[in-house]
Amino acid sequence: MALQRRDCDFCLIGTALELVNTADASTVSNFQLFEFGNSPSYDGSYMYFLNSDGALRRVTPDASTPTITIVDKASEYVAEGRKVECFEISCTITDYVFYIQTTGNNSIVRYNNVDGSYQLIYLPTPPGGQVAVLSGLSLASRFFLPSLGQSLFFFEQRYTPCPVPPGCFVTAATELLRTIGRSGGTPTDLYFRETDTANRADGIQSDGFNLYWREQATFASLTSTIKRLPANAEALPKINLVATGIEITQGIQRSDNSVRLIQLRPTFVRVYVRSEGQDVPGVTARLEASASGLGTISLTPVNPNLRSRITVVPNPQKGQLNQSFLFELPWDYTRATDLQLRAVVNPYGVPLEPTLADNAVTAGPFAFQPTPSLTVFFMEFNYRLNNTDYSPQGTLANVSWISRVYPLGARINNAGEWQFGLNYRVFEIEDAGLAVRVNRQLPECEGFVVRNGAGVITTDNRELCASAYVNGVLRDWRARRNLLASTFLYGEIPDPGVANQFPRGQEGGSAVSSGPDGTAWNGFYAGHEVGHSLGLGHPTTANGECGIVGSDPQPNYPSGRIGPADGSVFGFDSNTRTLLPVSGWYDLMAYCQPQWISDVNYERMYTALTSPALMQEPAPQPEQGDWLSVYGMIAPSGETAAISFVRRLSGEVMIPPRTAGTYSMRLLDAQGVQLADYPSAVKNLRMARNGKTLARLCPLWQERARFKSWRSLVAMCSPARRSAPLRLR
Repeated sequence: MALQRRDCDFCLIGTALELVNTADASTVSNFQLFEFGNSPSYDGSYMYFLNSDGALRRVTPDASTPTITIVDKASEYVAEGRKVECFEISCTITDYVFYIQTTGNNSIVRYNNVDGSYQLIYLPTPPGGQVAVLSGLSLASRFFLPSLGQSLFFFEQRYTPCPVPPGCFVTAATELLRTIGRSGGTPTDLYFRETDTANRADGIQSDGFNLYWREQATFASLTSTIKRLPANAEALPKINLVATGIEITQGIQRSDNSVRLIQLRPTFVRVYVRSEGQDVPGVTARLEASASGLGTISLTPVNPNLRSRITVVPNPQKGQLNQSFLFELPWDYTRATDLQLRAVVNPYGVPLEPTLADNAVTAGPFAFQPTPSLTVFFMEFNYRLNNTDYSPQGTLANVSWISRVYPLGARINNAGEWQFGLNYRVFEIEDAGLAVRVNRQLPECEGFVVRNGAGVITTDNRELCASAYVNGVLRDWRARRNLLASTFLYGEIPDPGVANQFPRGQEGGSAVSSGPDGTAWNGFYAGHEVGHSLGLGHPTTANGECGIVGSDPQPNYPSGRIGPADGSVFGFDSNTRTLLPVSGWYDLMAYCQPQWISDVNYERMYTALTSPALMQEPAPQPEQGDWLSVYGMIAPSGETAAISFVRRLSGEVMIPPRTAGTYSMRLLDAQGVQLADYPSAVKNLRMARNGKTLARLCPLWQERARFKSWRSLVAMCSPARRSAPLRLR
C-alpha cells in the first residue's frame, strides 16, 4: 500500500511504515506501527492510523514530533489537512481531523491539529428509543467548485434493540446517508434503505464530486453492490405524517370504541394515519399495549400481504384496511380490565418528516368483560330421497360463523383450562319421515298453503314443511331429556339443491330452530335462526327487501344493514382479517346477503346471553305420566293448520312451560266426542309471512282403552271462541 507524499511514497510493509525517496528508492524514515495498525492515511502534514485497540494516532513523516493519540476509541476518521479560510479581511488556518467516537455516545467529533481542540459535530438522537450506529466518514463538496467548501458525509443505522428474552434471529434496521457541515448543524438526508444490524454500508469514498460505497448482502438482498451518488444530490423530501386515531374491534365496532369487549376473543386494533402532502410509501408503526400485572408490550403491524409497512395517503378511506395499520393483541391482554394503548407512527423517523410531534395517539382504558355462554346442539338430520343419501356437511361452518359473529370468547378455569363461550355438541339423526316432507309430498304440507274462495293459492309456504317437522322432532327430543332451556337445538336439514325441495328454516320455540344445510347457507343461516331463539326479530327497516317482513324496530339502520350510513360502524372478520363496510353487509336478522352482525344486535345478544333467566335457570323437573307431544303450525289466515309431529311419551318427561292462550288443543275419540281441552298459547313464526306455531304436551285421557288404535286419536286446535275447529291437513 502506498500513500503519495510529494516526491516520496509512504509504503506500508507489514507493521512498518517507510518513507521512500522515489528518485533512488532509499528509505527516508521508518515508523513501527502498533500491532495490527490499519486504515493509514496522509494529509500532507501528518500520517494517521487506527491502532488494533481502536485508538486513532498521528505521526509526522520525519519523526520530528512524537506519536500522539487523538482519541482512545474511534471506528473511522477522515483527515482534511491544512486549509486557509478567509472571511472578508481575516483568514484562519485550520487543520481538522473528523472521527466517529465509539466511547460513550456514538458521535462525530472534530479535532484541530493547530491548537489540539475538540468540537462535537454531531450526536445522533434517534426517535422511539432506538439505537444509532454511525459509519463511513468522508469529505466532499456539495458545490460545483470544491473551493467553496466541503461537507461531511456519513451513514447512520437505526434499530430497536432486540428484547432479551426471547431474542431475535435478525434485527431489522434503517440506514441513512446523511451530510452535515464541518462545524455541525442539522444533517441533511440524501438516501436511505432497509437492512439489518449485521450488514452496514461501508467504505464511503469521494472523488470530490461523487460518493461511492458498498452495500453488503442482506436477507432481503443476497448480493453486495457498489453505489454512487452525486455529493450535491438533493435532500430527500420530508412529508409530515399524523396519527389520527385508534379503534379496537372484535368483530363490530363504533368509531368511539363503545361496543363492549369480551375476554379471550380475537382482538384487533386499527391505527389511523394520514400524510400532509403526497403518498408516503414504506411507513411502519408500533403499538404499545399495557395493563396491570402484564406490563407493556410493543407490537408490529399485521396488515395482510404488506408485512409491516403501508403507504400513507393524504385522504385515507376507513373502508380500506391497508390505509391504516392493523395489530393483533396477545391473548393475555384480552383479559385486562385497564388496557391502555399507545400507537406511534413512523417510530424510527424513516421516511423522513419535518416533525415527529404528531406521530403518537393513545386510547383507553379498555375493560374486557367475561364471556357469556351459549350451548348449542347441532342436530344433523340424514335422509334418503330419490335413491340419494343426504347428510349435513356444514356443522363446522356453523360453529365457526357463530364463534366469529356472536359476542362469545373464552374463560380460563381454576385448572388453567380454556372453556369456550360457544359450547356445542353434534348428534346424528336418521329420519325416514323427513324425505317426504323435503319434497312436500305429505298432505300435512298443504297446511302451509292458503287459498282464496275460488281455491286459488294465494300463499304457499310448503318450503317450511320439513323444518316444521324437524322442529317438532327436536322439541320432542328435548322433552325426553334433562336439558336446560338455555340449551339451544338447531336442526341441520340437507338441501338437495332441487327445485321445489328447498327446506326453508324457521324457529320453533323452546330454544329450537332448524334450517337448510348447504354451501350457500352454512354459517349465517344457523346464526339467524338461533338469533330468533334469543329473542331477535326481523328488522322493520328491511321490510320488503329480499322477501322479508320485519317486525323488530332494532336495529334502526337502513335496509337492515350492520350500521348507520355515516360509516361510523365497521365489521371485521378476524378469521380472514377482512373489513366489512356497512354499504355491503346486512345484519344477521335480515334476509339480504352477505350477513354479519350490527353493533345494536351484538349488544342485544350479549344482554340476552347474560340475562339472569338464562344464566341462573334451574334444571327442569321431570313429571311422571302418559303424555302426548304435539307440534304444528296455524296458517296466517287462521283457517287451516298442519300438525307436523305427534308422539306419545310415557314415564318421566321434561315438561316445558304450559301457557293458556287463545287457541285450544282438544282430544277427541273416534266418534268425535271431546275427551279433553287444553287452552294453548301460540307463537308467531319467524319467517316472511307470519304464521303461528302451536306446541303442547298434553296428559292423555285416562280412558285411552276406549280407542281402538292411536290412529283414531285426533288432535284439533281452535280459537277458544270458535264454534268450528280449524281444518287439519
